[in-house]
Amino acid sequence: MADRPRGFKPSNAIPYVSTLPLHELIALSYGLDPSYEGALSARKVWETYRSLTSKLGSEYFILLETSREDVLKATGNVELVELIMAQRAGLLRIRPGFDGVYGKPILKPDEEKRLGKTSKRLEDFL
Repeated sequence: MADRPRGFKPSNAIPYVSTLPLHELIALSYGLDPSYEGALSARKVWETYRSLTSKLGSEYFILLETSREDVLKATGNVELVELIMAQRAGLLRIRPGFDGVYGKPILKPDEEKRLGKTSKRLEDFL
């Protein structure tokens, strides 16, 4: 509102948390493309998901609170642990979605540059 400074947050406000679904992070850790439906329904992804949730608890607990060591002990997947920790720290970049298409995580800086310019302009043909 106009009577508050820019960026004001009430002292009792619950913090906002942005997170990717656990099964997408698992797919990424196995090198699968989560924008492809088949990757998200892969047996290996869901076996890992079920194993993690049965050993450690809910998806949100795993994504937001479980220690690095506990996730590593439960899965043995170092890449998954690094993705979860990067997400918590806000280091995962997301290419925004559009028109009902979900955003896509960007793992490498060169991928972001490659995906940044997808359509050609008239000047590109001159």
